[in-house]
Amino acid sequence: LDRLNTDVRNINVIEEGDKIVVTSSVTLGASGELPCVWLKVKHIILPDATLKIVCNVSCQKNIPYLPRFGIRFYCKKEYSQVEYYGYGPFENYIDKRNAVYMGHFTSSVSDMWENNIIPMECGNRFVKLGAVYNQDRMGLLFVNKNGFDFSALPLSTEQIESVEHCHLLPEGTDTVINVDYMQSGVGATFEEERFNLNFALTEKEFVFETELHPISIDTTSFLQYL
Repeated sequence: LDRLNTDVRNINVIEEGDKIVVTSSVTLGASGELPCVWLKVKHIILPDATLKIVCNVSCQKNIPYLPRFGIRFYCKKEYSQVEYYGYGPFENYIDKRNAVYMGHFTSSVSDMWENNIIPMECGNRFVKLGAVYNQDRMGLLFVNKNGFDFSALPLSTEQIESVEHCHLLPEGTDTVINVDYMQSGVGATFEEERFNLNFALTEKEFVFETELHPISIDTTSFLQYL
């Protein structure tokens, strides 16, 4: 799974009333191997610039679980402020929620970063709303009322895992936003042979939906999207 490549098989664009609908077929697989994940992806663009994304996902039956599944976005570094409605104020995962509670929180990209002994995936929150914006309080709001895993970090996963100590990490040049259907629990990283699959993304077929709204926090009530 660490060698997966993305292959877009086809794209179709149509106009439906006041909406633009972009559908595509996508596969994930290692070079020289059959695909292990198949996606039917629909992007729906509305007149108010809202973007709805719907992913119908099918996985190979012989994959025990996926470490995570979602979409990654890159923004300019100036988008450094974070606001969310979900579990907080600390990072949390499906098997790490004893110290958090559901609420409305504000943070920053730098504060969502966790200085672990060995650099690794960090900063996740399970949320229903997650926003990233700049000093003018303009940015993007991600919405799924059923909940999703969300983080905004100064580095990508590849950058984080490229070194063994935090002082060797490169300086981030972007804000990296992760919007995931689900992440498997942190226990999968450390003791995979003893990992409780109740905390893993074991579904072989699922639908991942999210909405992106361009927002100005000064003029838009954040919680109105709940």
